[in-house]
Amino acid sequence: PAPAAAGALTRPTVPPAPAVARRRSGAAAARREPPGDTPAAPLPLDADVVEHLQHLRVERRLSAKTLLNYEEAFRRLGEAAQRDGVALRAAQPHHVRHWMARLHAGGLAPRSIAIALSAWRGLYRWLGHEGRVALNPVEGLR
Repeated sequence: PAPAAAGALTRPTVPPAPAVARRRSGAAAARREPPGDTPAAPLPLDADVVEHLQHLRVERRLSAKTLLNYEEAFRRLGEAAQRDGVALRAAQPHHVRHWMARLHAGGLAPRSIAIALSAWRGLYRWLGHEGRVALNPVEGLR
């Protein structure tokens, strides 16, 4: 570059700021695996859940973001049920209370737990209307 003319203002050179890694929060932080471990592939969704998500997308016309949140909630439900050896259609209120407590103990934010409960409640309400379950194990839980 050419030297600056006498009396001209020059801009001091400042080195670029170091890159700062963005911190993950909420569900993303909870899903983070220890260094060196490869995350396990998510479990496939239960057939009832897939059909319910289709219903929500087509009949209820929920937004893509809402559907993603619900799918995440249903994955948590499926993982909890599988861990405890409980079929989704056989879940009882005490199972759901235990799964909620596990989400809370895992550091999931109260709002995220509320969204999961709402999704689970809707799933079991839909299963009841379809005649697939006699009891909504999430009804009445807060």
